[in-house]
Amino acid sequence: MAPSDIDLTPLDKDAYTSSICQQRQAAIDNVPYRRAIDQWQPNSFEQLIDCIKGLSVNKNEIDQAWIIFYWISQNIRYDTQAYFANNIGSQTPTNVFLTRKAVCEGYSTLYADLCTHIGLQCRKVSGYAKGYGFNPRQTSFKRTDHAWNIISLKNGHSYFIESTWGSGHLNPSTNQYKAKLVPHYFFCRPEHMIYEHLPVDPQWQLLEHPLTMEQFLKLPYTYHTFFELDLNIVSPVCTQKVSLEPGQSYGEVLIETPTNDVELSGSLHDESNKKIEGGDFLDFDWNRKVWRCRFAPKKAGNHTILIFGRRKSDEENLTLGSAVEFVFDIDHLPTNPISYPFTYGSFHEAKCYLFEPLNGVLKPGSKIQFHCRIPGAHEVNLTIDGQWLSGNSASYMSEDYIYQREIQVEQKEVAVW
Repeated sequence: MAPSDIDLTPLDKDAYTSSICQQRQAAIDNVPYRRAIDQWQPNSFEQLIDCIKGLSVNKNEIDQAWIIFYWISQNIRYDTQAYFANNIGSQTPTNVFLTRKAVCEGYSTLYADLCTHIGLQCRKVSGYAKGYGFNPRQTSFKRTDHAWNIISLKNGHSYFIESTWGSGHLNPSTNQYKAKLVPHYFFCRPEHMIYEHLPVDPQWQLLEHPLTMEQFLKLPYTYHTFFELDLNIVSPVCTQKVSLEPGQSYGEVLIETPTNDVELSGSLHDESNKKIEGGDFLDFDWNRKVWRCRFAPKKAGNHTILIFGRRKSDEENLTLGSAVEFVFDIDHLPTNPISYPFTYGSFHEAKCYLFEPLNGVLKPGSKIQFHCRIPGAHEVNLTIDGQWLSGNSASYMSEDYIYQREIQVEQKEVAVW
């Protein structure tokens, strides 16, 4: 998905073998590790080191690295009071242990120090991050604002560790910290890490062609859900900016998903962060095998596009998580604004595709062509202002399940069943 000026090829193409990936996932899924660590009650930093050493005996390096990552995620909380007061206290490993609070400096220093005590090679990396307070429209950073780690295994390969973000996040709406284990930031891939983290020293990007600050800021603003779902942005390519389609009053984002198990949704917000009702329309194009994510502003101005996702098979998590964010700034609309129709979950489950009308606000008294693909449908019914439309629906359906019918709009609504 990268154009010629941005190449996200990792420097070490052999770092993520199937064996390494399996070991990583096995460590993350290891319930006995979690139970054992959750029972620890160390009264001193030295006791914590002894606990880690005890559980790490005869374990592989990935398991050892995870044991430290998991303990930090469950026991250290982001020091919001110190952060917002700009009064950061001591971030030494011992002090972080005693207070159970830290900012990124403390998280990364603690992680590196604990690694050293059990014989793992780990360094702290300083740089810039698209974290709390980041504005996608900014063109630079005033100063370095984050720190994370790189761990180097005896196999000669190096991996990113981001224990700050792997432990939780700050809610921008409430400024409150929410603790949450995010395994994505354990052994995070370089081609994923670069979307959010830019080291001061380019060599620690672990990329074949390190990015400049300008290129880093070009990349879309992503969340861990984007990579966990293995999404791929087909268009726009490697940029956070979405533009209007030629001669149209909407913009489009195309996203590939590796399986049909992924569900996406979206929203469009104006510069006051108010959601624009009818401003988004996402459907899966079964011919092109991509999600078409269309967004229609009501007027010119700065807008933000948010796309959310989840796995449909994940019955324990029915909420779609933030995946990726785009800037959608409009100087003027070339045509009248549109408002997209409302669709239900069954529309996507049935693999339907709406050709027209794409404007959800229909003019009373007008005649429109309803054109939709409804795979496997034997009967399609329409209501106009709550009244069933008469006629044999089969006569409007083609052999390839394309339904077309001209209808006259009344005063309230048109619904398809």
